[in-house]
Amino acid sequence: MGNSLGQLVVNEQTLQRILDFLPYPFLVSRNVNQGWRNLQVNQRFIQEIGYHAEDIPTLHEWFLLAYPDALYRSAVEEEWNKRVEQALINGDDAVTMQALINTKKIGKKWYEVKASIADDMQMVAFININEVKMREEHLKQMNENRDRILSILGHDLRGPISNLHVLSKMLLSNQVSKEEFITMIGGVHNKAFKTMEFLSTTLAWAKSNFNTFSAHSEKVDLKEIFSSVVSLYADLIAEKNIVIKPELFSACEIMVDREIITSVIRNLLSNAIKFSHQGGAISIRAHYDKDNFFIEVEDEGTGIEKERIDELNSNKSFSMEGTRGEKGLGIGLSLCKDLLRRIGGELDIQSSVGRGTLARVVLPLD
Repeated sequence: MGNSLGQLVVNEQTLQRILDFLPYPFLVSRNVNQGWRNLQVNQRFIQEIGYHAEDIPTLHEWFLLAYPDALYRSAVEEEWNKRVEQALINGDDAVTMQALINTKKIGKKWYEVKASIADDMQMVAFININEVKMREEHLKQMNENRDRILSILGHDLRGPISNLHVLSKMLLSNQVSKEEFITMIGGVHNKAFKTMEFLSTTLAWAKSNFNTFSAHSEKVDLKEIFSSVVSLYADLIAEKNIVIKPELFSACEIMVDREIITSVIRNLLSNAIKFSHQGGAISIRAHYDKDNFFIEVEDEGTGIEKERIDELNSNKSFSMEGTRGEKGLGIGLSLCKDLLRRIGGELDIQSSVGRGTLARVVLPLD
């Protein structure tokens, strides 16, 4: 049986050889009884996207596999049909669209999909643009993070500094009593601590994004780091009456970059405190197996929704209010993932809404 490509008629074997010679994944379909049936795919399609023609006999079945999320699939179909209609009106012979396709072998990847729409045959090319789209997403995320940080620097940091200025001015002019000063200084102290935390995270984020972090491994005592970080948050821990449960073995030393691991532990503990309820508990653990060293910070707080964790795994940032309305930059966990990546580690977040969150740092043992 032959297939018509414009004025050229070729048999299936010849068409297959032509398709296999092409550098991009290709799918060939035919309109049969008002429905598109997929006839052939080339070797590049099988290698890269993972499906054989018999796996996707119809366009409908292809869409189910390529776009498993029903809402996204519906949006893609709607947009594609609009473009086909417009192409027919304009007299165009092809339709192009960018889409996030769920491949069988390598997961979701961005492709530019270009299909011919002449006669009853349709040839669809899939051009991998994933790296370009990831760079665009990364740049967009960096710009959003920059704007968020500048907003915080301009608003949240100005307040505490202004308060300090007003308080010192009042003290110099003897406008407040000792009792009033003690009452006021407590609020200033809390805001000043939050300001330092913001500045530390902002500095780490800036160094990470502008590639000025240079990792230097040294022998680090995790007990010492945990102790210093817990002391840093002692007031917040006391305010929420949180119990810290350290579960660290006696020889808790590891070769790692001190600045990076301290920043990661500080962010993870800060998050655990932020989302813990009054009277809650936070467990801090360190252990290892033959391949990896594990650091875990687990709370019994509000938990994180699966959609948020998926965003984090897709290198997106998000911000949530704590149990007492605490606000954050929204870049802490993303920062941890990026810093750990620089030293060959990774961050695994397991959470259940209403039951708490486990943040596990995985570091390879060289």
